[in-house]
This record gives sequence, C-alpha cells and structure tokens, in this order.
Amino acid sequence: MHTLVQCIHLASRTLWLVHAPTLQNFLPLSEHVYTILPTIRIQHDQLVLYDTIDSNGFRSAKQIENEKNLTRGEFNGYMSPKTKSKVKKYLTTWIESAVMIRNSHLRNQLDKVPYLTFVTLTLPSKQMHSDNEIKRKCLTPFVATLQRKFDVWEYFWRAESQANGNIHFHLIVDSFIDHRKLRSEWNKCINKLKYVDEFAMSWGHHNPNSTDIHSLKNINSPSSYLVKYCCKSDGYRKIDGRIHGCSDDLRKLSPYEDLIDNKMFEFVQKVESDDKAKVFKDDNFKVIKCSVKAMIEKYYPRLERELIKHKVAMAFQLYKIELPPEIQAMTEKKERKKLIQLELFGVNQYGYV
Repeated sequence: MHTLVQCIHLASRTLWLVHAPTLQNFLPLSEHVYTILPTIRIQHDQLVLYDTIDSNGFRSAKQIENEKNLTRGEFNGYMSPKTKSKVKKYLTTWIESAVMIRNSHLRNQLDKVPYLTFVTLTLPSKQMHSDNEIKRKCLTPFVATLQRKFDVWEYFWRAESQANGNIHFHLIVDSFIDHRKLRSEWNKCINKLKYVDEFAMSWGHHNPNSTDIHSLKNINSPSSYLVKYCCKSDGYRKIDGRIHGCSDDLRKLSPYEDLIDNKMFEFVQKVESDDKAKVFKDDNFKVIKCSVKAMIEKYYPRLERELIKHKVAMAFQLYKIELPPEIQAMTEKKERKKLIQLELFGVNQYGYV
C-alpha cells in the first residue's frame, strides 16, 4: 500500500496535498482530499488573507448541522459582528460598482444606470406601534412604492432607535428621487398608522419633515460613508425583529477574491512592511488595514485593472437583463417589423419624413 503525498510551493508557502485512495478500508472518508488554498479578499480599506479549503464537495456532519442551525436563527435586535461583516461585503461591492459604472462609458450597455440615493426616514410624532408593525405597514409598502413609481431595482435598509425611543430607518436605493416626492410618499405610508395626523394636531399642518436625503456629491469614499451609517453600533434601544434588509440580488454580490500567487504574495509583503498599514492577525486570518487604492498604485498598479473588471461584472450582474435567446429573438423581430412599418408609412424614428 502506497500513499502519494504531493508538495506544492505557492507564494512561499508549502501546501501538502495527501492522496490516499488505498486507505479507504482503514480510515473513514480518507478518499476526500482537502486542499488548502491561500486566498486574498480585497476591499477599499483592507486586505484579508485566509485559507480556503477545497474539499471536492465533501461536507462533514458538523458542517451540515451548522448550516441547518443558520436557518433557525432568531432576531435579537442587534447586528452581530459576523452579520456586520457579511453586510459590509455586499454593501461595499454594490456601492463601489454602482459609482464606478455610472462614471464609465459602459453605462450605456446597461438596462438601468444606478444613481445612489441615501435617505433617513423618521416618525414625526411619538411611536405608538411596535417596531414590527411599523416595518410591516409602513416601510415595506414604502419600498414597494419606490420600486413601482421611481424604478428602484436594488435597495438596503437599516433600522435603528433614536434618542427619543422612536424607530427610524436608513435607506439606500439606486434611483434619483425628488425630495418632495420622497417625503410625500413616506408621509402617506406612516399616516396609515396616524403619525402625520398626530403631528398635525400639534403643528397645524400635514407635511412633516420626516425624510432627510444625504448628499453624496462631496464624499471622497461613498462606500465608507454609507457602510459606516448602515453598520454602525446599535442605537439607544433594541429593535424588535429584523434590523436590516435588502433586495435579493444584493446578497449575491461578493468583493474581489483571488488565490495568492507569487506576484500577489510579493504585493502583500510590501503592504505589510509599509508604515501606513496596520496588521491584525490570529490563527485563521490576517487583516491589513490601509488605503488599498494607494497601496495598489504604489506596489501593484496592474491589479487595479482586475478590480475594475470585477466591479464592471458586479454592475452588469445587477443592471443588465439577460433575456432568454427565444425572447431576445422575438424582441428583435418585433423591432425590425416596427421599423419596416414606419418606413412604409413615411415615418422614421424621429418623426415624419
């Protein structure tokens, strides 16, 4: 009986891949080979280095049980560090790709060009209903209205408590919305629970300033600014039920990740030794806090192209509709037929000839 042990040197690290198919009668599950792959995740403010395990599709009984437990979680009113990390990943990816693609010539290839709007929604009078009822009867219909009337495709919201005890929401959407229309729609939604009427009894009018749009024009790093608001420490009290939510497609986004080859390893070493970088590590991962853009310009300029490609891919994933081939063919045929009819009647796409 022979066991094949393969040694690979990758980025100055030694990986041992053990192939022992002949041991299957002696060691349970030994036919499943685990490969350790050094990986880097690149975000705007940090580099994260960790090992991924390629188990050829095999999952242990403990992993399967953990996945079951993830679906049984109850909302405790706070955002855990793990949840904040997960939210930060897809939120940062969305914001950076949306900002980049809007300023790119490639935006003309999209079915929708994103315009990020960041707004805070408040109650104009003392909260009289549970957090869950306000989310169900006010926030959910409001988001649906934005999707229907203002072409919102993607969104993210975060619930938080104010000093006065009222719940309020931070909301990011991908469409421009006039501040007067936004306020009007939110006031309609919250008045289903009589919050505007309560306000009017004290102030004599039904147009409370219940929304606040935050400008992103002069913000150097919109992703840092928005993520800070949406992932900051919890408010003055615990929120009942869910404290954040988003459109389904956002959860599918992921930051740039790649295996660490020799060039990437050299880049990481240079960043680690830079005075402007701070390194945090434990047995499972290493985090290098720094201005990633500055480090790439300084030590690895070619990497910037790969990051741009990734942002473009994420933007197209969200804002480019891929029609099935048969539907696309029908659409093209319909358009050709329309053009022929216009020409027959002496009309072009700009009006009468």
